[in-house]
Amino acid sequence: MWKGIPSKCKETFDEIMAKEFSDYRFGRVHRLTVDTYALQHPDPYMISPKSFAAHLTGMCCALDYHNDQELLRFLQKWLSEGKQLSTRSQGSDISCHER
Repeated sequence: MWKGIPSKCKETFDEIMAKEFSDYRFGRVHRLTVDTYALQHPDPYMISPKSFAAHLTGMCCALDYHNDQELLRFLQKWLSEGKQLSTRSQGSDISCHER
């Protein structure tokens, strides 16, 4: 087990990573692979509300917006601005749809 991740999951992830890095055609799905895996295994990857937001919005952008590069740039800028994100369970006034 690696930091709370069953060894079979980690082995599978490592195999997928090796395939993605060995064949450029998988490059456009690499971020989705990483975001999905991180969301499935939050203990080692969700170290802050910002990491959770980064992986969740990255996955949303890939699935709902076909990896829209403008939206990805907006999300990266939004996440890097240094705003403190909270872990509130109720609704939030933060919206990534304001671009």
